[in-house]
Parts: sequence; C-alpha cells; structure tokens
Amino acid sequence: MCKFYSAIIRPNGDLLHDIHTSSHEDIIDIYGLNDDKAGRFARLEYTSDNLMDLSTYELKVDEFKPVWLTDTMLETAERKLYQIVKKRIITEDRNLLMGGIFVVAEGVKIGIVKNATIEIIRNSTVNEMRGNSTVKLMWENSTVKLMLGNSTVNKMLGNSTVNEMLGNSTVNEMRGNSTVNKMWGNSTVNEMLGNSTVNEMLGNSTVKLNNSIKP
Repeated sequence: MCKFYSAIIRPNGDLLHDIHTSSHEDIIDIYGLNDDKAGRFARLEYTSDNLMDLSTYELKVDEFKPVWLTDTMLETAERKLYQIVKKRIITEDRNLLMGGIFVVAEGVKIGIVKNATIEIIRNSTVNEMRGNSTVKLMWENSTVKLMLGNSTVNKMLGNSTVNEMLGNSTVNEMRGNSTVNKMWGNSTVNEMLGNSTVNEMLGNSTVKLNNSIKP
C-alpha cells in the first residue's frame, strides 16, 4: 500500500511535512535537517490499509523511536496530521486538483489534475491529467479520460481504463483487465501483464514490454 502521509517530528515538538511529498528524505532536504546521528528527529507515518477512510488511519513511528518522543507529543502530532490528511482526501467532485498529493475516494469525478499526485483512485474518474501530474494506483473501474504533457500513471489494476494518451504521457504498469484505448505522440506503456490491452497506437507511441495474455 502507498505510504501516506509522511512527517518528521523534532525534540521541541515541531511537526515538519510538505503537501507535495510523501517522502521522509524529501522533507529532510526541504528543511535542511542534519541526519548524521540517530535521534535528532523521528520519522512519522500517518497511514492506513484503506487510505480513503480517515477513521482507519494510525500514527506510526518509522524505524526508530527516540527516548525524548513522548506519548503526549505523539498524540498532539496525530491530531495535527488528522486535520492535514482530512483536506487531502477528496470525497466530493472537483473541477480542479492542483499541486500537492491527494487520495480520491470512490465515486468522485475530477475535472483536471494539474501538477499534482493522486496516491490512489478507485471507481472514480479523472477527465484530464496535465503537466507533471501522477496517479500512483488506479484500480477496479477507475478511468482517466485524457493524459497530456508528462503525466504518468504508475500502475493500473482491475478494469481501470485510460482512454487517450498524448504527448510524453506514460503508463508504467498495466495488470488485470486494464485498458488503454488510444496512444498518440511519444506516449509510452512500459509493461503490460495479465489481460491488459492497448487498442490503438499512433505516432511514436511505444509499448516496451508486453506479457499480456493473447486470445
């Protein structure tokens, strides 16, 4: 399961995070932290096996718990992270998601995703992905209608569908009954497995590895 949402806590109680990343190493770099000795700070994960259900999230200390990290500090951090993640889980239709990382709940329709990352989408629809947008995981009956620019889908599962890929758009891995209907320009599918299908390829579009089952 995707790691979401990451943060770092310092001995003075400061909670460090960034809405554009779920990587501890990115947060360390953003804040210029010194990581030369264990215990200078602690890595936190506020996460769940069901990222769409906020009530199931738990706070975990990643790798090492310093002696200075008290239960009271963790309780305060969890309250803050609850409010942060609540804003990142999209439960209603949106015309635009721009910047930052998100989770899209079931049955939601998103108009445009622009320079943003969706950790997971399930039984929902994105009309357009633009710029450097990414969907990390699509599954069940999720659909992306149009991929533009440098947009990326990392993994497609179940009956998920991308209708059209343009520009330098990329799908890294297709599994199950996933489908790409049309590829244009320099679009790329890196790996096809299971019963996955690409219906039409035009221009310089490429499928690099095809292990899908043929009828």
